[in-house]
Amino acid sequence: MGFLVSIFYFFRNIVVAKRKLENGIQLKINYKKIIGKTLGLYVGIVFAILIFIGAIVYNVTYSVKDALNYLNSRYNTTNIDELYNSISNMSEDDIKAFKDQYPFLDPTKILLYIDKQRESVPSSISGTKTTNEDGNTSKEEVTVDVSKLSSQYILPWQLVSAMDLITMKAMEKDNASVIDASNYAMSQFKWADDVTRDDTHYWKDWTVQTRSDDDGTEVVYDGEDTASEHYKTVKTPLGLAESVNTMFGLYKYDIKRDVLLVDEPYSARQLLKTESQSETHHHDTDGDGEDDDSETITYTTYYYTKTRNKLVEDQALGPTFTFDPTNFIRFLNAAKYKVADLKLLKLTLEALPNTTNILDMIDRIIEGNYGDLNTNINYGGGGVTLGGSSFIPLFHQWDEKWGSIPYGSSGTIATSACGPTSMAMIITGLQGKMDGLDLNGDGIVDPAEAASYSVEHGYRIPDQGTGWGYFADIGHKSELNVRQYSTSDYQQVYEELKNGNPVIASMGPGHFTSAGHFIVLVGVLPDGKIKVNDPNRQICSDTPWDFTSIIVPEALQFWAFDNPNRKSITFEATAYTGAADEGEGQGITRDGTNIFGKDLRDKLIAVDTDIIPLGSIVYIEVPPDSRYQTMPDGTVVDMNGYYRACDTGSAIKGNIIDLYFGTGPGYKELCANSWGRQNVQIYLK
Repeated sequence: MGFLVSIFYFFRNIVVAKRKLENGIQLKINYKKIIGKTLGLYVGIVFAILIFIGAIVYNVTYSVKDALNYLNSRYNTTNIDELYNSISNMSEDDIKAFKDQYPFLDPTKILLYIDKQRESVPSSISGTKTTNEDGNTSKEEVTVDVSKLSSQYILPWQLVSAMDLITMKAMEKDNASVIDASNYAMSQFKWADDVTRDDTHYWKDWTVQTRSDDDGTEVVYDGEDTASEHYKTVKTPLGLAESVNTMFGLYKYDIKRDVLLVDEPYSARQLLKTESQSETHHHDTDGDGEDDDSETITYTTYYYTKTRNKLVEDQALGPTFTFDPTNFIRFLNAAKYKVADLKLLKLTLEALPNTTNILDMIDRIIEGNYGDLNTNINYGGGGVTLGGSSFIPLFHQWDEKWGSIPYGSSGTIATSACGPTSMAMIITGLQGKMDGLDLNGDGIVDPAEAASYSVEHGYRIPDQGTGWGYFADIGHKSELNVRQYSTSDYQQVYEELKNGNPVIASMGPGHFTSAGHFIVLVGVLPDGKIKVNDPNRQICSDTPWDFTSIIVPEALQFWAFDNPNRKSITFEATAYTGAADEGEGQGITRDGTNIFGKDLRDKLIAVDTDIIPLGSIVYIEVPPDSRYQTMPDGTVVDMNGYYRACDTGSAIKGNIIDLYFGTGPGYKELCANSWGRQNVQIYLK
């Protein structure tokens, strides 16, 4: 409109000038002056229009934020579900008063935004629970709760409301065009087929019969060796996703089938009950027809049982993420909104809570950054997920990344390289020098690389395993201090562990192996037992072990390690939660992590990105008297371990970090009473 007015003014001045000339007035037409005046007016009109539009944009952009603040204050809550109920009960007068103050937003539309979020992901799926008892199978249709998984992929009400606002539909109560268009942005789940938790209970029942008389008691029958094994397997369906296609890309999970969690040996025999009956026999020894003596014989039946349990579970690892905003752009198109105008949508979203993840994705679209993202927490980019709370990672020799690689002339890493796998954990965890060892340059020494060194230097013993000299050799190669101990030095070994130095143990037959095996003794737990990283059996890594009664009697040799070059930096550590009423957070971290449902067990920190880049994995060591924290559910968490830098904060500057403790009842008190503000040691790689 301003442009048309300016054109009109330009031509009007020319016409007036020509008329003056035609009337005999000697006037030189100053085209430059006319054009300048016209352009000046045009610029002024454009500026005025921009101010007007800017005012509208400002009011639209911040109307929801101001409205939420108004509602939060009026109803004394920030909980979206409680606000939903309060808005539902607003009177006509309340609605009118609200709209008078916030004309760009009908409050009842907020209900529709929240409804859309609630219906955007499933809370449950159907499944079949199967019970098999000694070959007799029964099935039951059950409901499987998937809310913990699906809640990560909701369609946020903030996005729907922001789009409704900037397209000027939020003031129209019955206009659902944007809400309908948001169907394109809803996540699509592909659920894994036939994924279950298989809990099997085995038992054997038998009897033992004895005969007792004047001469004593003898066992006349013991059925233990011939007792039949019975079983009952309950296969409970799980809600595991193979993939989730969201508005910003595809999340893919790696389904691991039949992961063995528990495989117990049979228990000792247990006596269930006893039954006895007696018989009295009379004897006529002299043949006079009268009983001269009698004998009582007692038959006793003992009913025994013994049991064992096995637990196998399918698991989903990941996810990995591939950025693909196709569905988001479909949403924009359906809402008749241009990709070129995304900055206005971003501006509106910035005024709303919990939008960090959306904003990061929109920034990628604006910047044209469509490269794939991988959200696995990897150490040094090597695709190895660190497990446990210790700084020593857990590597499995059977991992598909290296398990099938030959180990010398016989066997593979999966079958024979427990020694190199254990050493890979040590060098990687202690951050030893990796020159000549880290062959692929990914920042770790993996089992394949550790095994390669063993073969090249003659420590691979065909059909036996790895020579003991290997550990000192490769340890010195990586500039670690190595101390070898015999089993008679077990007290010194225990002190090494208490001092934080990991130990490799060569084990003989027993709990860990039927022949020979190497394991890593990671450290001493609060109850004095030992945390073990077993490169072969996960169940052994999950079990605390007694040092003097199990490990020492079954061990053959020990090697303790430390890194004299491993340096730490002192940081001040505070603590935070994820809810607005429990701290400063809003539930979504700077890198887009949804921290609801997570706590200290997930080991997340906020950092100053000038000191620790976002996404970094760092090892944190806390003061000994604060190391073990008890969560509100009673779980004890070891705070020492690898943490992921996923968040930032206005107060997190320099050598300060913020530890995420959790969200919900009890976490705020835990932050204040059990932690407060403490100095920690951070090992930066």
